[in-house]
Order: sequence, then C-alpha cells, then structure tokens
Amino acid sequence: DLNGRELIIAVSLCVMIFWIGLYPAPFLRIMNGSIQALVERLERGTVAELQPSGVGAQQSARGMRPEAQAERKAAEMESSITPKTES
Repeated sequence: DLNGRELIIAVSLCVMIFWIGLYPAPFLRIMNGSIQALVERLERGTVAELQPSGVGAQQSARGMRPEAQAERKAAEMESSITPKTES
C-alpha cells in the first residue's frame, strides 16, 4: 500500500543502499580526514579534547593547518588540566 511519493522514496533509499554497498570509495574518501584525525588523537593518548571558547579562539584558529590546530588544542587542554602551583 505505497502511494507514489512513498514508492519514490523507498526506491531512492534502496538505490543509495546498494550503491554504498557496491562502491563505498566516495563515502570512505569523505570520511578519511576525520578518521585519520581520530586515529592520531587516540595514538597520542588524547581521548577527550576541550573546545576553545570565545570569539578570539575561533578567529585565531581560522586559516591554520589541521595539524597545527590539533597541536594548539592539545596544548590548551594540557594547560587547562595541569594544576597551577603558587610560588
């Protein structure tokens, strides 16, 4: 009991599912950068990462290479977690 719209949606979804199953390379290529960043973070042992807050932090991160951004975030996280000692 599918009407025309439901049939078009069902066929479209089936085509996409088969396409992803038979030729997943375009989808995997899109995810590759994110997966590589995750693997590098896990290899360094950095599981949780604090997001910089404020407009200044967002503006200063623009235009940086992804590696430089990751190093900057790791340094910010370490400085925010390390207890400050008074001399």
